[in-house]
Amino acid sequence: MDLSIAIVSYNTREILEDCLRSVKVAIGKLKSEVFVVDNDSKDGTAQMVREKFPWVKLIANKDNKGFGKANNQALKIVKGKYILVLNPDTKVLPDTFTKMISFMDRHPDVGMGTCKIELFTGKIDRDCRRHFPTPWRSFTHFFPKTESLTQTRPQSGA
Repeated sequence: MDLSIAIVSYNTREILEDCLRSVKVAIGKLKSEVFVVDNDSKDGTAQMVREKFPWVKLIANKDNKGFGKANNQALKIVKGKYILVLNPDTKVLPDTFTKMISFMDRHPDVGMGTCKIELFTGKIDRDCRRHFPTPWRSFTHFFPKTESLTQTRPQSGA
């Protein structure tokens, strides 16, 4: 098994459907397994997974166990060489998994990896990576670089 994917869901029926469609394409010919752990959604998420994605291994909780515990439910039983914890609001590009697996295979000293995360606008998601917090990093996070900090005044016709 090349890849195991764990996705935790709570009332995410519509975005999870888009996510799983993109995952199916990105998996391609990889030997993989996909788990969705549903935290007792009230919007029909679990039923949608059963009906539209029978290849997904669904764990339907009777209560909301939270993100960490729900991920651990899947992570205890995965069989893949590589494991991906994926948020349900993610759309995966078709070559993402093959590129990541290729990178990890070429770098056996790497224990964990992540992809570049882009917003729907094509810009990099600044919150997709974390550093040790410092006052400067906090400042630059909340006050990002702007095109211009000064406003130009119109020229008078005199």
